[in-house]
Amino acid sequence: MSKARRKTKNINLVIAEHHRVITKDDVARRAYELFLARGQAQGHDVEDWLEAERQLEAENMGPQVKVAQAGFETVRTI
Repeated sequence: MSKARRKTKNINLVIAEHHRVITKDDVARRAYELFLARGQAQGHDVEDWLEAERQLEAENMGPQVKVAQAGFETVRTI
């Protein structure tokens, strides 16, 4: 008697997510982190704000793709 072999195939579900909206609170929080990292040096508020915007935009640039496989989920930025 021969045993029938069942072929299994992994199925990947790919879901592209839209860019997240960056709020003023997000920018303020990041600018404050930059201020603290600078040693709380005064007079760089505009520079910190602009750098915070740049960083958050850069993080938000590439679309994120979720790949779900066999109960596991991985998030990749492409």
